[in-house]
Amino acid sequence: MACGIMSFSRIAVAVHWPTDIIFGIIVGALVAWILLSKKGRRRLNKNIISPIIGIEKWIFKTVFKID
Repeated sequence: MACGIMSFSRIAVAVHWPTDIIFGIIVGALVAWILLSKKGRRRLNKNIISPIIGIEKWIFKTVFKID
């Protein structure tokens, strides 16, 4: 309900066009759907989370001398 009120108010004050709001809803729903699917989570873990963890481990090992 709060999102609906916020969307309406953004259109009413002419900050966004109705198409902006509609496409924002579509993109948000698609991203949520992809990330909540098993395949999406596997890809997120493989391509984003694991490399970040690897970089963090490297930083702790080389900079802070922590294994």
